Amino acid sequence: MSQLSDHPPIPDWAVPVLTAPKTVIDGSAILADGGSPLEDVMAAAESLRAGEGFIVRAPFDPTPLRGMLEQMGLLTVASPWTDGHWRAFALRP
Repeated sequence: MSQLSDHPPIPDWAVPVLTAPKTVIDGSAILADGGSPLEDVMAAAESLRAGEGFIVRAPFDPTPLRGMLEQMGLLTVASPWTDGHWRAFALRP
């Protein structure tokens, strides 16, 4: 586990996703506009090569979404972030 600043630790595999994500999806903004980030997330997941990952920002821990990504073979973890928001990390091993 890696500790980054004063936020909760994340698994070591998620650090490269944090520092160099293939994409960052602002699910909070999409949801605030009345949309759903699901299509963007699925497209991002399908585009990943081994060793690549992405981040989803959300107003909550997107547990069901993470379950879907894990069924696709991705590693996932979520971490609380600022202003009550969360970041979910996904990596194709």
